Amino acid sequence: MVSHWQTQQDIIGHNCRFLQGVDLEQEARYQVTEAIKDRKPIEVTLRNYRKDGELFLIV
Repeated sequence: MVSHWQTQQDIIGHNCRFLQGVDLEQEARYQVTEAIKDRKPIEVTLRNYRKDGELFLIV
C-alpha cells in the first residue's frame, strides 16, 4: 500500500507527482530536475501527502 491509498485504482495511471498534492512548487523538485539533466547525484527531501492529507517525507 502506498501511503494509505486504498486501491490500485487510486494510483494506477498517475505519476508520482500526485502524491505531492497541491504542494507542487517545491524547490527540491527543480533541484532533482536539474540534477537529472546534468547527470549529477543529489540528495533532497520531498514533501508528499497521504490520501487523508497527512504529510510524509521522501528523503
